[in-house]
Amino acid sequence: MLSRLQVTNLPPTMSKAELKQLFESHGQVSAVSLVAHAKPLGAAQVIMKHLDDATACVAGLDGTEVEGHAVRVQLCRTRIVAPVPRLGGQGCAVGEVAVKRKH
Repeated sequence: MLSRLQVTNLPPTMSKAELKQLFESHGQVSAVSLVAHAKPLGAAQVIMKHLDDATACVAGLDGTEVEGHAVRVQLCRTRIVAPVPRLGGQGCAVGEVAVKRKH
């Protein structure tokens, strides 16, 4: 099952490719997206292919120093349902996933 991670306190110069490489050392990465509106804060979301990989990322990367920033890695509390292509301005962008919130 796909698992989404919230990553904060990233260096502002970090690219998607660098972030993906960092997380691939702990498992299979499905997607990486930098949060554009949070650029000064350095935030991103990483989707791992397996929950075990996501858990390994939290254990191995949370608190790790990257370019002088103590990176924060947490599991998101939403469940990923399925990939949804963008259709007429609705849904997620291609490569992203729809999320069903737990109530």
